[in-house]
This record gives sequence, structure tokens and C-alpha cells, in this order.
Amino acid sequence: MDIITTHTNTDLDGLAAMVAAQKLYPEGILVFPGKLSRNVEEFMALHKDALAVRSLREINLEKVKRIIVVDTKNPRRLGKLAELFSRPRVEAHIYDHHPWAEGDIRGALEVVEAVGATATLLVERIRERQIPLNPLEATIIALGIYGDTGSLLFTSTTPRDVAAVGFLLEKGANLGVVADFLGRPMTEEQKSLLKTLLLSARRHQVNGVKILLSTAVVEEFIVGLALLTHTISEIERLDAVFTVVEMEDRVHMVGRSNVAQVDVKEILTPFGGGGHP
Repeated sequence: MDIITTHTNTDLDGLAAMVAAQKLYPEGILVFPGKLSRNVEEFMALHKDALAVRSLREINLEKVKRIIVVDTKNPRRLGKLAELFSRPRVEAHIYDHHPWAEGDIRGALEVVEAVGATATLLVERIRERQIPLNPLEATIIALGIYGDTGSLLFTSTTPRDVAAVGFLLEKGANLGVVADFLGRPMTEEQKSLLKTLLLSARRHQVNGVKILLSTAVVEEFIVGLALLTHTISEIERLDAVFTVVEMEDRVHMVGRSNVAQVDVKEILTPFGGGGHP
């Protein structure tokens, strides 16, 4: 049995990448490993009849022969599914746009590239193989790319993400649905984290460049740090903003730069990142 999964607290890019991966692995069963973000919960409530996604308790792990993991390589974000990686007879395929970090899982196939959204990597392969997409599938996948790239405005956005969205629009992606889900207000957890980051903000000036650094510690993972960092950048109107947040047992760092003098990728690469958590 093949299963297709993503990280706990599944966000829109995780869901989008799962749906896209199933086009490449048509026998794969979609499985949520744990909790969902609010946006994904709401989307699934509306489209549960069109999307056959199973919960972990519905899967017999003893029957899994191959696991396709998208939008993460961190075993701590896979819940009980992480134990499959210690089984020699289970083959793993990994698709992710986050940089490698110590302790990440490895696979027989690893597609890890610096694009704005994991779904982009899968769309490229769907396009290459001329696999058909229906409008709902195209909309879900577009929703993930728009969500993870801040509607293609984040500095982590690449020409490949833009090309992927163009392809999805050709396949009937509904931008009205995308706008509806992405335009919803922040969750209470996101609001609380944003407040903490604003209160902890420290402003520095280096060679005439104005930089803001914010830090926070939260017990549970909160989706959307990239969006919160972008929001802080818009509020403060400084040259660059960096946020450092410890969530669960991992530190996430995000940078946003508005000037050429601050290269976020160069700054965060020594920490195992490139501007996206």
C-alpha cells in the first residue's frame, strides 16, 4: 500500500502538495498525520466528498510499502507515521521546498529544491508528464502555492512558482475560491504570536540599513510565520525584518528584505534556511 502524507498542523501547501502527489502516485492513499490548520479544516468541511483523505487511525501501518511525504522532512512533524522510516521494507519518496536540517528523514527519492511552495515541484512533474487535472484539483493546488508565497509576493517566490500558477489557471483553477480562503482573518493563535513578536521587536541600524529582529517561544506549532513576518514588515516599514520563533522542539527563522543590501538567503543559509521556515 502507498500512502501520501504531509506534516501535522497541515497547511494549504501541505494539502495542495498531497493532492498533486496523488496525480503522480494514483494508487496512493491520502493520509493526514494529525491536526489540521484552520484553513484546511474549513476547506475539508466544504469538499470532504470530493477529497478522499483518511485519518491515521484508518490506516494499517503494517501494510504500508511506500510512503510519499510532501512539504516536510522533519520526523517530529509526522506523528506516528515517523516510525515507518525505521522499517527497511518501506520505501520513502520526499518532496519538499524547505532546506535540509539535522535529523531530517531520508528517502529513496528526494526532490528538495528552493521554490516558494512544495506544490510547485509536483506541478512541474504533472506538466512534464501531461497528467490531466480537473478544475477542483487545479484550484486546491493553486491555493497552496498562493498561500505559501503570500499570493506570489513573498521574497521566497520564484519564477517556477509563477509558471506553476499559470499552468493551473489554464487547467481551470478558480481564483475566487483562492481569494476567499486566503482573505480570512488570522486565528487567535496567530494574533497572539504577532503581538508577542511586535512587543519583542528590537530595531538595529547597520551601515545605514534599518533592521528589525523579533523573537518568541510557543509550545505548539503555529502555521503562518512567513505571513506574520510579512505583516510585521508592512507595519514597521523597515529595510529588513527577521523573526526567530521556537515552536515545539524546533527553531524557525524567517526573513523579509525590502532592499538589495540585505540578502536573506545568504544570511540564513548558515542556519540551514533561506528565508522560509
